[in-house]
Amino acid sequence: MVSFPDPHHPFNPPGHDWDMNDPAAFAIDLPYDPHRNHPLPLQATTALWQSGTQPPIPQMAFRADDRHIREAMALTAGMITMIDDHVGRVIDALRASGHADNTVIVFTPDHGDDPGAFSLLL
Repeated sequence: MVSFPDPHHPFNPPGHDWDMNDPAAFAIDLPYDPHRNHPLPLQATTALWQSGTQPPIPQMAFRADDRHIREAMALTAGMITMIDDHVGRVIDALRASGHADNTVIVFTPDHGDDPGAFSLLL
């Protein structure tokens, strides 16, 4: 069994994966401000952000400005490339050892993220 904790906080891919993507190339598809009737949790998160207060729980979603969201998206893409490279190494090792044809590979996420949706990061 192999487990990869990325892409996940903190956004810190190693080496060449760190700056391989330009943050300016990423679009924020669902920004917070244009939406009307924000749910209370989003309003509370925005109030914390506007006051400069950190969320009370480190694992809680938090508001960020557009620059930080784009940087997180670029770093997430770098982490995905890193995972792709390492999955390729695992598959190469399975082939080299003769176990590729009798091995089942299953990919499962822990949850889905849409970095930057409603100007939030997790």
